[in-house]
Amino acid sequence: MNPVTAFVLNLAIIILIWKGSIFIDYGNLSKGNLVALINYMGQILVELVKFANLIILISKAVASDRRIEELFSYKNKERQGNSLNNSQNQNCGDKLKENELIRLSNIDFSYPDASEPSLTGISLEIDKNEHIGIIGGTGSGKSTLAKLIAGLYTPDNGNIIYSKALGNTSKAAVGLVPQKAVMLEGSIKDNLVMGKNVSEELIKRSLEVSQAEEFVLNFEDGLSHHIE
Repeated sequence: MNPVTAFVLNLAIIILIWKGSIFIDYGNLSKGNLVALINYMGQILVELVKFANLIILISKAVASDRRIEELFSYKNKERQGNSLNNSQNQNCGDKLKENELIRLSNIDFSYPDASEPSLTGISLEIDKNEHIGIIGGTGSGKSTLAKLIAGLYTPDNGNIIYSKALGNTSKAAVGLVPQKAVMLEGSIKDNLVMGKNVSEELIKRSLEVSQAEEFVLNFEDGLSHHIE
């Protein structure tokens, strides 16, 4: 029960007591009947509040169902093979330079129902041991480009070619650290391995590189600490 509902409920009881006291003074109502009336009104209002909450939950459930249905009905362009698939990568992987790991050629990308494309004519070559910084203003497409490289988005036009040294697949070769950290419910270890079979040595190394080892060791249960 939210504060507004509680306020209205208690205000109604105050009005009922005030009006009932007048009827009692005139002898038209007994004290016992007033108490019974207050109890009945309280029960009725509580049930009305429950009914209102049920309507709200149903509305949220219908909206959530529509969103889930849209997600399941979405046709992934990569699966349709419009621009990016393993067979294309295997054919093109030999064309990369010796130290070249990833190549983007004339990439165009637009979000659904967008008035204009987010990225147009993007070409980029990433070599082994190379560090690249993407600089731009807010909304310029930096995160979109990173997600394209990571294989989370599929370009409308152009090709993204991965070296055979990476296994010709973006999801296995590219690690993405988003600007906003997202933690899933479970243990710290669950969030690190993400369902994969990872050795303890690799987990420890990951904590050292990310400088999170001290943070994890502060918990008594360490990697088993539960996150909600």
